[in-house]
Parts: sequence; structure tokens; C-alpha cells
Amino acid sequence: MFFRVNNSHIENGTGTCIWCKKNEKTNIAHIISKKLLKSDHKNNKLTNSVCEKCNSYFGENIEDWIFKYSPISFWVGRDILNDMTLDADRSFIYKKLFVWFKEYKEWFVATNIKGKKFPSQIIKKGDGRFYFYIYKKDKLMRENYLMEIQEIITQLQKKNYTTYLSSLLPHNFHSRIFRFNDTPIVIARNDDQAELFIKKILEVNDVKKILLKNYRMRNNEHRHLIIFYKWSLKKYSKFYLKIIFEYQSLIKGSEFVLGKEFDDLRKSAKLKNNSFVELMFLNGQGFNRKLFPRGYFQIIKETLDKEFKIPIFELELLQKYTFSMILYKNQGYLCASLKLFEIEQFNIVLAKIEAPLESIYLITYSADDNSLNFYEPVNSMVDFDEKLVLNMEEANLYDFN
Repeated sequence: MFFRVNNSHIENGTGTCIWCKKNEKTNIAHIISKKLLKSDHKNNKLTNSVCEKCNSYFGENIEDWIFKYSPISFWVGRDILNDMTLDADRSFIYKKLFVWFKEYKEWFVATNIKGKKFPSQIIKKGDGRFYFYIYKKDKLMRENYLMEIQEIITQLQKKNYTTYLSSLLPHNFHSRIFRFNDTPIVIARNDDQAELFIKKILEVNDVKKILLKNYRMRNNEHRHLIIFYKWSLKKYSKFYLKIIFEYQSLIKGSEFVLGKEFDDLRKSAKLKNNSFVELMFLNGQGFNRKLFPRGYFQIIKETLDKEFKIPIFELELLQKYTFSMILYKNQGYLCASLKLFEIEQFNIVLAKIEAPLESIYLITYSADDNSLNFYEPVNSMVDFDEKLVLNMEEANLYDFN
């Protein structure tokens, strides 16, 4: 199948919001977030199709969370900003960071706060002793830190602390406590380790028994970096659904997407079920799990036949593109697939529609040359139920809701 570029699509908005179907004041909706593009593109905007309220909903409830907590900032830094340093990505202040110092054979908590990248921390080592590590190259003045240690222990006694527990932490990670915004945080792999750490440090009857150590990062030192992200299949699915539906509106016009057959889609995009899990990234090894399952999400209420076969467009083959999306009709159902960075592609059955879809629509964005292009097949096809030759398979179906 061969495609040709067709960037002639012009918004055909009616002033009615395609999401809430109300005639409210509209504003500029960027279909793909501006953070994912190197510059603005006129064919990435809807100016008369999304109301201010709905546009704000996706910005504040979906995109803001994704860019703060999820791994998308990793790829934005690498491919869009061309800068992978911690200083470049301010979103790291919302994530858990751990750095391995080879010289000290220890993991240390890190932040992305200027002047506080490596906070002081009390660590219970394998020898059973407590060590107070201070990120400082000069010789330590013991009396300057005893008061800080005592303050931390006093806060523990008053139960004025929080805990961060994660079984994803390395097996050689020692339990510890540090202060963030003046609140002590106990970090451990599980409840038992946290309770044991607190019990043992409260048994210390003289803070002078806690050993002081300074540590520094050497420029040539080999290190590993662990970043704990948050991953929400629900939020990412809504993020992708917004992009797909708004590009569909740009291509087909708002009258097409205002039909009642898309009401389930509109409702699903604003459901409040936004649960998330923790996702670990280890420098040199990548993420510890797949982000999207292979198969299709379905929004429509009817149960699709188990024999229902959906063409899987292998967007992974379009490796040079930062973003790729394809919209098509199959057996009366409007379907779409979307691929962003190295995240597994997202596939969805959007709606059952009577109207024909005159073509297959492919959209790509390349960060290398900052090009956003729309494509259509060179051969005319109204529906390709029996014409597609890519990868037909009995797809796993997942309920979007």
C-alpha cells in the first residue's frame, strides 16, 4: 500500500464543541501537545471546535499529569529538547530518583532541586550501624550535624514523618530517612523493613553513635540512575483518544464527529477512573514492563464477535517518526492506532458508523526535521474490509472503561 502527502486539510468547525456538544466559547486546541513538537504547526490546531472548558479539562487533568509524573518526559528530553540532563527536565522534581555511587557502594536519594540534588540521609547499612551521609567535599564539623540528626529522630518520635515503600527498589538498597521540605521520609522496600528501621533508630540513645560520612560524585565515576515514574493506562488512553478524535474532526469536519455514534467515546474520555502504578526506569536497561498490551481497546457498548478480526497496522515499522497515527474503517467499525516515541502502539475501536470513510488516513510527525504530515493512499478505496493485506489477526479486546 502506497501513500502520498496531503496536507490540505482545513478545520470545518461549526462553533459547537465536539466534546460536550454545547455552543460555548471556543479557544485554540492543540491536538498534539505543544510539548511534543519542536515548533507550532497550523495543521495541529482546532480553533472553532473545542470549548474552553473541555480544552482545559484535557490540559489540567490529563496532559499536566502525564508530563509531570509519567515517562513521557524521558523521550521529550531526548527527542524534542535534545537534552537528557537532569537539569533540563524540571518534571524530575515530581519523581523519585536514586543514584548509585560506585565508590561508596550505595544508592543515594536524589532530587532535581537546585542546591539540594543530594540531600543528607541516615542509612542503616548491612553491618547494622547507622550512617549520616552529607553531600559535601570538605571535612565535616561533627557538631554542625548532630542537631540535624536529633531533629529527625524527634520528628520520628512524634510520628511526624511519611514513608515511601516500593518492592521495585534494588535488593541492595538499604533503608534510610531523609528530609524533604522539612518532613522526614522513611524509604524502604516494604513495611517490615520500614518498621525495623524506625524501631532501631529510635533505640539509639546517643546521636553521637551515628557515624558521619561525606560523599561526592566524581566526574568520571560510573553510575546507575533509577527513576520511578507513574504510569496510568487510563490517563494515557484518554490522552491518545483526545489526539485521535480531534484529528478525526480536523480531517472529516465537526459535523461528522458530532454524531450520536460517538457519544460513548465522549463519555469515556471524561471518566474519572485514573488509577496508576509505579514504573521503574534503570539507566542502561530501560523500563521494567510493557506499557500497552497488544490488542484493541473498545469503547462501544455492544459485544464484538470473538471471531471479529481487526487489521493491526504495524506502526513500529515507522521508526523514524516520533508520532504516527492511522485512522480507518473496518467491517463497519471506525478504528485507529497511535504510536508515540517507543511506547507500544495504542489500538482502539472508536465507534460503529454507517457513513463511509473515503480513505485511510495516516499522520506522522518527525522530530528530526520537525515535519507534521498527513497521508492518503494513492488508490481510491471506500472501505477495505477485504483489501487490507497487512496483519489480520484475532485481536485481544479490552474494555476502555
